[in-house]
Amino acid sequence: MSQTSSALSSAERGQHVTVVCAMNAIGTYVLPAFIFPRQRMKDELMNDAPPGSIHFAQEKGWMTTEIFCKWLKHFLRYTKASKDNKVLLLLDGHGSHKGLDALEFAKENEIELWLRQNPGKTVTQFKIASLFKQAYLKSAVPLNAKNSFKKTGIHPFNPDVFEDWQFSPSLTTERQPPNDRCENHENQLQQSENDEQPGPSGQNSSSSAVLDISIKDICSLPTAAADTANQRHGRKRGKIGYLNATTEMEELREKVAEEVAKVRKQHARQIKSRSFGSR
Repeated sequence: MSQTSSALSSAERGQHVTVVCAMNAIGTYVLPAFIFPRQRMKDELMNDAPPGSIHFAQEKGWMTTEIFCKWLKHFLRYTKASKDNKVLLLLDGHGSHKGLDALEFAKENEIELWLRQNPGKTVTQFKIASLFKQAYLKSAVPLNAKNSFKKTGIHPFNPDVFEDWQFSPSLTTERQPPNDRCENHENQLQQSENDEQPGPSGQNSSSSAVLDISIKDICSLPTAAADTANQRHGRKRGKIGYLNATTEMEELREKVAEEVAKVRKQHARQIKSRSFGSR
């Protein structure tokens, strides 16, 4: 089962609405979930939405760990996951998918969570459900779901779905520190000078190997600048793999326990400081 989410920009103060959809490789869809940027829901927001859709209200219209846990219950009702019917749920790397409550719920109900990582239209919140329904009913067809899994090689499993040449553009994103690039350039120049020295027979040693020189030796491929944006904002690249694996959940439990202990210590210090201040 695959889960995806998308967002539409709203005309109201730049807000947006998140819509969560899920489908599997045989063309079965879980009815969508709408997350509106509100503190309280209005029934009118779901006018003309696909029947059976669910909705949530969140201040900024974002997916949160709490909402994701509730959405998992909606997902479970449709998939009927159990020990005899395990379900694999493919996710992006959004932080809301990594809450301990959601991971434990998924594990208890045999839902395996797997990680992998939206243009907007200016519309009002009250148009979202109706507009989405038009696109959803046209796209939520078995053939589209089947093709999305087939084209990516997930089902039927095909590790060779992508040809070697399709990975070539990724070479330009191989990042190296500036110093390393300079050293590589100097090494290439030194190697070039050595190749031009006469060999034992008095001939240029590079003449016999000229056919083995590749375009990389002549002109190295461009490399992208170091990605410092995430470092500046303290962001870390998320892990890929099973989210609710035992080791991953143990690490998360330890982090939660540390945070709880930290909060309790801060609370105890505050109480102590207030008690001293009252004397």
